[in-house]
Amino acid sequence: MLKSAPKDLAILLDLPITPYEEAWRLQQTLVSAKKTNSLTEDILIICEHQPVFTVGNKGGEQHIRVPFTLFRRKGIPVFQTERGGSITFHGPGQLVGYPILDLNRKGLGPVDLVWALEEIMIKACSDLGVSVARLPGMRGVWVDDMKVGSVGIAISKGISYHGFSLNVMLDLEPFSWIDPCGLPGVTVTNLATLAGAEIPMTEIKKLTVKYAKAVLGMEVKALSLDYLHDVLKADIQQRIEPLS
Repeated sequence: MLKSAPKDLAILLDLPITPYEEAWRLQQTLVSAKKTNSLTEDILIICEHQPVFTVGNKGGEQHIRVPFTLFRRKGIPVFQTERGGSITFHGPGQLVGYPILDLNRKGLGPVDLVWALEEIMIKACSDLGVSVARLPGMRGVWVDDMKVGSVGIAISKGISYHGFSLNVMLDLEPFSWIDPCGLPGVTVTNLATLAGAEIPMTEIKKLTVKYAKAVLGMEVKALSLDYLHDVLKADIQQRIEPLS
């Protein structure tokens, strides 16, 4: 756990495969609720996305290596976001995590948060027998010069959103259509390839939550999205308790 991070109650939203724009709008709603104190708990969203390319605040269109007609033919949209970084791909078989945290309350800065998200992925992968690490001068987690996980965050008035993505059993072909994360020539891989075996998404989700609790100092309570929408209309502080 980060030494400066107090242990806080947080809500876990474990979503099914979700369109990217839907998850993005949910984050906007939750960030707004935290800014106005309508929601006091931190949130951890974990999910997979339908196929999509996302472009960060460093741009990325210049890192697309194929004609846009290929994207249209494949039915894969390109979505502009406010997160850090360049262009990347999301799809089924990739675990995405969105921690929506009050960084001021936790005493964390952007560099602390990026380090923490990398650490969560490193520890989860280690439990699966796959050794991944940071690469000097780069973000995300790597095996040698192959990228396995990415980090791209945004912060609005001290509230973090966006987060990390970890390639579990993701189809890697779409990464060949771009310079992933704006890095020409980089190789992207996934855990199933590295482990030589299938990795259930349920297992990597459990490990991710385990290490999010440890690294970010969370006690989490899983709620459904419908329930959260309902309780946002009331005071949820008295209606949830941390998981044992």
